[in-house]
Amino acid sequence: MTRRAAVVAWLAIAALPGCIDRDRVNTNCEWMGDTRFPIDTRNAGHQDHLVRDAQLAEELATRYADAEHQRRFGYGGHGGLVDNGRVHHDCLARLVAAIQTNHGVTSEQVRAARAHRDWRFDLAVAALFLPLYWYGATVVCRGLARRFGSDEPRVRIVATGLTSLVVGFLGLQAGQLWTAAWETVRVGNGHIGGFRLASWVHPWADHVGALFIGAALLFCLIAAASRRIPHALPAGAAMLASTVLGIAIATTFVQHAAGYVVAALVLVAINSALWVGRDDPEMPRRS
Repeated sequence: MTRRAAVVAWLAIAALPGCIDRDRVNTNCEWMGDTRFPIDTRNAGHQDHLVRDAQLAEELATRYADAEHQRRFGYGGHGGLVDNGRVHHDCLARLVAAIQTNHGVTSEQVRAARAHRDWRFDLAVAALFLPLYWYGATVVCRGLARRFGSDEPRVRIVATGLTSLVVGFLGLQAGQLWTAAWETVRVGNGHIGGFRLASWVHPWADHVGALFIGAALLFCLIAAASRRIPHALPAGAAMLASTVLGIAIATTFVQHAAGYVVAALVLVAINSALWVGRDDPEMPRRS
């Protein structure tokens, strides 16, 4: 990965909106760093502040429950299960009450803010996934070319069409994992899971059919253009996308120098595999 690509990766991370305010994070279920003022629902800035507060409260409740698990049992675990979730929910209730007091809002308004998703973040994550899909589709297209390159055009068309359905389906599954990985980076905690209300309001939930069709059609376009595009191009794009995620995960979760070394080695291994996979073996020529 070149220095320019690394700079682009850092800029991409810095530009992603919607991240939790790390300066206000603690494990004691304490509400701090907030400014008291009444929320005006007609003011976009006020609404954004409420959303950030509400989703920070979810994160603080999760961290508090995890810390309580550590205090009680002596090892780290999923605190959301302690006392059947009571520790988690009681902390959230206290934090929501503090938000209500500070900003003159109702619990229903806080709940609605918890469910809010930042379309800019979701769009950026989706855009970063496209290079990986492009690379995966290119690898599959090369396999199709090896298998059906000498067959009649109609056979190649049918094979590509059927494969596009499989690749489109697998792409949707991989996209969900990609989105989940970025969500853990956004909140800085992999345990929040389903407790985050916005997790149940997935931005693409109402458009799964359209996404599947779009992914299948995109594969067909990639198949049609794969011979005209150097394979190093999708490989380089996939390397950049994986580097962005790797740097984001490392800067969010790694706390010791040894962890950065391990993260760097893993990232080098992944990018090496992607770069080696760019090599285009000789394909059968079409008749």
